Parts: sequence; structure tokens; C-alpha cells
Amino acid sequence: MEIGGATLIIMGVWSVLRFIITFLLGTADIAEMLETSAEDFESYKWIYICMIVLIYTVFFFIYYRAGVNSIRFARGRSGSKRHLVPVTVILILTVLCVPLYFASGFSVENIDTVIASLAIDLTTCFILADIIYCSVRLDNIRKETQVNITEL
Repeated sequence: MEIGGATLIIMGVWSVLRFIITFLLGTADIAEMLETSAEDFESYKWIYICMIVLIYTVFFFIYYRAGVNSIRFARGRSGSKRHLVPVTVILILTVLCVPLYFASGFSVENIDTVIASLAIDLTTCFILADIIYCSVRLDNIRKETQVNITEL
């Protein structure tokens, strides 16, 4: 479960890096992504950029906090399972977004990018489900161990 927590932190960093790389390589344009005209984008350019940076910062911190709290729970430093809330939300959102890869009508030019992104998202789903399963299982084991100790 510690590995899953560390992986969540890495996935948070990766989501931010993927967004930055997409624009640095010129494969996407912010105005195109937001579906606004060039004139509207120029008028509100800094507002759009600040909102996007804010959204990705929030995403990163959600991944980061969920990862750190998962690691703490695995090490026994935290008895709270509050990390399961963001982990479950991230899992649900990721599962809901997977069909969008097939609905987007990808072309031959970007099939490799789509396949790589799909593989990363499916791996993320597996890791998130593993964190949820391990957290519940570890909590049950700790409760059983605690009951056995009090019986002695």
C-alpha cells in the first residue's frame, strides 16, 4: 500500500507534466482546448491560464494528499481511512473518463498517444482499486489483531 501511495504522488506529478508537455510540444492549443475563439482567448488569456494552473494545482494536491495519507495508513501512523474518499473519487472519475478515449474519434496520427494514455489510466484504476482493497483489508487485520491482544 505504501507503493500505491507513492504511485499516486507520481501520477499527480505526471498529470501536470503531461499537460505542460502537451502545450510545449505544440500538439494542443489552450484556445482550441477551451473551444473559444482566438479573439475571446486573447481578451481573457491570463484568466484562462490562471484557472488552468489553479485546477491542475488542485488536482496535484488531491493526488499528493491521498498518496501521503495512504502511506501513513500503511505504516500505522494514521488510523483514519480518510484517504479513501479522494482515492474513491479519483477512481470513479478515471473509470468514467476511460470511454472518452474511444468516443473521441482518434486518428492514425495520434493512436500511439491514445494507447499510452489509456494504458496509464487503466494502470491508475488498478492502483486506486488496490489501495482501497488493501486499506480495508489492513484495517480488518488491525482490528482482529487488537481483539486477539485484548483477549490475552
